[in-house]
Amino acid sequence: MQSDLNCLRQDPQAKAVTYYADARDISAILDEDSLRILRAPLFRLNAPGSYCRDVAGKDEVLSDPVAIIHGPASSPEIAVSANGVRGLTPEAETALAALQEACRDERICHQVTLRPGQALLINNRKGLHARSAFPAFHDGTDRWLQRTYVRRTLWSLRDRGTDVGPRVFA
Repeated sequence: MQSDLNCLRQDPQAKAVTYYADARDISAILDEDSLRILRAPLFRLNAPGSYCRDVAGKDEVLSDPVAIIHGPASSPEIAVSANGVRGLTPEAETALAALQEACRDERICHQVTLRPGQALLINNRKGLHARSAFPAFHDGTDRWLQRTYVRRTLWSLRDRGTDVGPRVFA
């Protein structure tokens, strides 16, 4: 799945940036132990609140145990939840910390400053992205990014059917 971040409005001070780190670059700087652990199903991802509105009274909706990095070493895929990842063992928590440190490494962390009318396309399987903090004024001038998800097929979502209306717009 791809994310498309469309910039409708930049923050007034033009300080907000989007960070991106490619899974190949992340894997290249991780030590062998961390990489081995990140490739094992020792993690649970927390679902974003917008995906689990039906689950009233729950602070967290965690996935089954999954690996964070998978696929061939030459073209790894990576999956991390922005709402939190829980390592199931102390070693998994240590590997997760190494992953976070790698993502902050200036050699692999790319910074993109989006201006109105610009879009950033991100393959969510091949890299990680985050947005920086910036002062919010709540006066109608704050940064406004519109997120769109792009999928080749909805087939993998067929068991999640709900009455939320159409998911494809022409």
